[in-house]
Amino acid sequence: NTNYKSPTIIIGLIFLEGTELGKELILEVDNPHIDDIALYQKKGDWIKIGFGGDRGRVFKERSYLNRRFVFPIQSHDRPTEFLLMI
Repeated sequence: NTNYKSPTIIIGLIFLEGTELGKELILEVDNPHIDDIALYQKKGDWIKIGFGGDRGRVFKERSYLNRRFVFPIQSHDRPTEFLLMI
């Protein structure tokens, strides 16, 4: 069935303070076959800060040219909430 779409998976992440402020962290998803993936950060509202996937996009459009999905995250001085939608 070519119209089949798997259900969306939502993963909540909270990064606690304590990481060196301003240091870049990396969230890496090691599955090159994902059709759609997006990372949102809670800044009052949920703001999309990264996206990827094979559906409708080419490899060279990725933030990092890597077979894995890689999202850079800046450390903060307070707990920060993220949603990863797959």
